[in-house]
Amino acid sequence: MGTWVGWERAIEHDPWLVDHVNANALAPASPAIGRWIGDHPDWVHAIIDPDHAYTPDEIATKALQDAPAPGEPADDAHMAVHLAAIQRQYLIQIAVRDLIGHAAMPAVGHQLADLAQGLIQATLTWLDNPGGLAVIGMGKLGGRELNYISDVDVVFVHDGNAQAADLTAKRVLQILGGHTPLGAVYEMDAGLRPEGRNGPLTRPLESWQHYWKRWAKTWEAQAFLKARHVAGNTEIGEALIAAGVSMVWPAQLGTDRLSEIRQMKTQVEHSPPVQRDGDAQLKLAPGGLRDIEFTVQLLQLIHGTVTPSLRVPGTLEALDALAREGLVSTEDATKAMYSYQALRTVEHRLQLYAGRRTHTVPMDDQTRGSIAYACGFRSDMTATALTHFDQHLARVRREARAMYHHLFLMPLLDVVADYSLEDALAAVGKLNSRAVVDRLHVLGFSNPKSAVKNLNALFKIRGRLARPLRLVAPLLLNALATTGDPDAGLGALRTLIETSGQHPVVQQIITDNPPAATMLVTALGQSPRIGPHLQHQPELLTLLEYPDQVAKVHTANDFAKQTAHFKDRPLDAQLINGIRRLFLRQRLRIMLRSLTNGAEVCDTNAELSDLADALMDLAVALVCPPNVRLGIIALGRWGARELAFGSDLDAMIIYDGDAEAAAQAVERLLRLNEGFIDQEGTFKLDLDLRPGGRSGAITLTSHGTIQWLHEWAEPWQLQALTLARPAAGDLHLAQATIDGWADLVFPRDVPEQTVMAIRTMKARVEAERGQTGLQVDRRLGQFSQSHLFTRSVRLGVSPAPQQSFSNGATLRHDTGLGSGLSLKTAPGGLSDVEWCTQLAAIRYGASNPELRVPSTLGRLVAMRDASIMQDVDYVFARDGWIWLSRIRNALWLMQVSDTNTLPRTPATLAHLAAVLQEHDVQGGQAVTERTDRARRRIRKVFDTVFWS
Repeated sequence: MGTWVGWERAIEHDPWLVDHVNANALAPASPAIGRWIGDHPDWVHAIIDPDHAYTPDEIATKALQDAPAPGEPADDAHMAVHLAAIQRQYLIQIAVRDLIGHAAMPAVGHQLADLAQGLIQATLTWLDNPGGLAVIGMGKLGGRELNYISDVDVVFVHDGNAQAADLTAKRVLQILGGHTPLGAVYEMDAGLRPEGRNGPLTRPLESWQHYWKRWAKTWEAQAFLKARHVAGNTEIGEALIAAGVSMVWPAQLGTDRLSEIRQMKTQVEHSPPVQRDGDAQLKLAPGGLRDIEFTVQLLQLIHGTVTPSLRVPGTLEALDALAREGLVSTEDATKAMYSYQALRTVEHRLQLYAGRRTHTVPMDDQTRGSIAYACGFRSDMTATALTHFDQHLARVRREARAMYHHLFLMPLLDVVADYSLEDALAAVGKLNSRAVVDRLHVLGFSNPKSAVKNLNALFKIRGRLARPLRLVAPLLLNALATTGDPDAGLGALRTLIETSGQHPVVQQIITDNPPAATMLVTALGQSPRIGPHLQHQPELLTLLEYPDQVAKVHTANDFAKQTAHFKDRPLDAQLINGIRRLFLRQRLRIMLRSLTNGAEVCDTNAELSDLADALMDLAVALVCPPNVRLGIIALGRWGARELAFGSDLDAMIIYDGDAEAAAQAVERLLRLNEGFIDQEGTFKLDLDLRPGGRSGAITLTSHGTIQWLHEWAEPWQLQALTLARPAAGDLHLAQATIDGWADLVFPRDVPEQTVMAIRTMKARVEAERGQTGLQVDRRLGQFSQSHLFTRSVRLGVSPAPQQSFSNGATLRHDTGLGSGLSLKTAPGGLSDVEWCTQLAAIRYGASNPELRVPSTLGRLVAMRDASIMQDVDYVFARDGWIWLSRIRNALWLMQVSDTNTLPRTPATLAHLAAVLQEHDVQGGQAVTERTDRARRRIRKVFDTVFWS
């Protein structure tokens, strides 16, 4: 019988329906129901009283009232027909409630599940349940979110005779799932049981637990989230649910299981229905119901271990619990709930219209228009009902997909999944204050109570960061524990969040980028310099989002590309500020690599030098007029490409062209340099090594410089020129100048007085600057059998216990070095290695071009290759120089006022050990011992090579 005839007959049967049910509205929405009523007029009474929602017990009682008498399994078919009719009548009542607006989507799902539960209860009661069987609802039945036409997932557990329980389970499935003239009551599915369809249909509780312990897979844990006792033996059913908690929520989910769940979701998106139907697939395709369901279930699995309120089977109930626990923002939860209900409403309308299980939105406009009308959309002046429906569905799916990307794929979940139980408890605020203090103490915080105050302040932050901060806190605390000053690091993080927490980059890193957040707190805990940088320029945090860029050693060409676009802009305050920001950004990147990636100090120093080259080359281009050529010759550490973090830029400037214009250009250059350097003067040009020093002309021509050097240069000035390198501006002009003085700096016949002057000067430097106080109190033991300083004045003089100098200083011989001595100029310091290489360059550079390379380590290689030093001496000198250079850089990063002296306090030494990232360093004592060893070896090499 036709759709309209069925609905008309229903209305004729009871005039009450005329005032309450519009057949013109209902008939297009569900032709299937119209056919049912047309074929079974007596079912029309089911429409009466659409305000009442029946409970499972009421349904079971009704189903048993007129049920056939129970008997042998052969009589089960009669019960199946009876239940099928009952099911259809109640389904009609629910559909009418739905279509006339008396039941919202969540209630419709609940009632459909209650209908299935009531019929299962009636079936078990009818069978008398001889095996003590319990039926566990799974899937949508367990979650009370059943569809109109849906399979019903169940599993069984028993506490009685196994054979009787098995037979009862089979009869339940046959009665409810077998074929009848009306069709099956439901499509029953017991495939979610252990071992699937190959396993026993029912098993006792102990067997379930044994299987879970040995064989349970991730998908089974996810499926059991929905488990709910629906019928039969209540005690054993609830016992199974309780026992499943440890399987579903182990102490730690782990990233492997997390990856499995994500992989399963990927497989769903590439399943045959999606391949066939594409975006029309409402359930499985991207933006569909599975996006929301998988996301919610994943969050339940991750957080449910320590948050029991999340252990609910319903999707909407779980979303509500996640929001209440602060694990999902209220905004995200509200959007997800809305999208879920909207998609489920469309799914219900599809199934009511088709009268079969379907999740595919029809392609033809006429059918889709009927679905749109059933969903409540109407045409208006702006668009048709179908257009409104299509736009609404597209918007809902976009929001569902966005929520999926934001929550399901949230990188923070990978971190939380690997948390220990204690960390997981801390992440959701389940640890008591005493436990938190104890935890912080174990992690190495020196003032746990102050750290708790900082944590509480962070957890009180409102807005988007509130939830992620709590979740990521254990990860950040563990990272801080590896740093030199976790207390200061946590305080710096708090300050950064309080001052810049609304900055998009800060929010992005904390919420979506755990590796970047870890790098951030590691840097904050290692160096107090990082926090102020980021507070004033939080956009610099974008560096952390590109760890490959942080790890990469940039070359001079890389920096030149970054400065190129500045050259065509007018020289004004905005440009200077831009250059400064570039300088700070690149220096911060180099600092981050040193603090978090264990960068080689040689790479760090070379990169800082190349950055200086690029900035000064840009500066020359900005200030130099067309009638002037300026070439900057780098000297000192800059010339050697060994700049440390706090270094200034020793240089001399050569010009060609108009003298007055050149002087003005250099003045502008110095002002520009002052504009982009930091407050400590890092990268400040220092021209004191120019001919004539501070009293000399600020710039000279190439010819004038060479002439002055030939006439007036002293040995120390020639020694300084061994580190000369063309660095910026007109490199040809700078190189021509260096070539012009080469025969003076690297003569073929080195005067003996030059060598003697350099050796004497070395002794004077050690006396005046080598140590904090002229006497050494701490003793490191004998590190050279020869007396270290007496030979520095005159070769062949017998060792003496002390040496006096013209300035009145007295240098006493001591057999140890200790932490009070300069890392740079004291015996066994950096200058021992550097002076050895510089003297060797002067003595042998004329015949060995490799020694002219202005690099300490490069010259050491050349000295070894030329047999100027032995292999073992080369290793001692190289390794010692690298170690001491690392210490000086680390001390600068730690913002220690004196970067030339090894710290004395245990806390500072321990901090230094952490910054050095030496895996074999166990605290400051080991750093001190390694430093002492390096200095003894350096001094031994110096004693051998410098005097040879």
